[in-house]
Amino acid sequence: MSLEVQQMKDALQNERVLLTNELIEEKEEDIKIKEEELLNYQEKRFGPQGDFVLQKEQLIQPVQDQVFNEIRKIGSLKKYDYILDSSEAAMLYNAERHDLSDQVLKAIGRTAKIDSRNRGNDKEPTKEELREQEKDERYLSVEEAENVEQKEEAKEQLVNDREKARLDKLRVRDSIKVARAAKFQKRRDSIIEARERRKDSILKVREAKKKANQKTLQAVNNSAIPLYLQPH
Repeated sequence: MSLEVQQMKDALQNERVLLTNELIEEKEEDIKIKEEELLNYQEKRFGPQGDFVLQKEQLIQPVQDQVFNEIRKIGSLKKYDYILDSSEAAMLYNAERHDLSDQVLKAIGRTAKIDSRNRGNDKEPTKEELREQEKDERYLSVEEAENVEQKEEAKEQLVNDREKARLDKLRVRDSIKVARAAKFQKRRDSIIEARERRKDSILKVREAKKKANQKTLQAVNNSAIPLYLQPH
């Protein structure tokens, strides 16, 4: 409908110079009527009391009822004075242990399982399922929740300390390996350097001896007495 209105406006803009005033007014009236139809449709479908909002409320209402019922049950069992919605209340600070979101979700899931069994599924729950259900159904008091949180924090700290000790041990081991490797490399370089010096020394001695032999041979050649052949 929006596209149709826009096309009518574009057509009028292109044809305006060719139309009489009466035709222009008629087309403008048609556009106005079409725009009113669009606005009425939008209001009917997506307005504050539109079909979309009403259907959304119908779909969400059962879920909201479940959440509300479980929150009331948790509040009663744990002796809470107030339970607030953080999306609506101005929460300046709250401890994470007081967040009931996960508990509400578990309770809704547990209720859904019970409803599923009551609708015709006569299968008896297993011992594992009963233990898990009993565990979930027991809500902790504020003091119990604090104790559990402290234990979890101590356990997490212990794990962190162990991990830190393991990493420190690995760093020490790696540093020892690096030191040993450096020491070995230094010793190896020293041996190679000594070997090269000894090799250079031997070559220098050989070169000096060779030059001395050449000088001696040259001196002998220079001092030799010439011999002449005499006829018999």
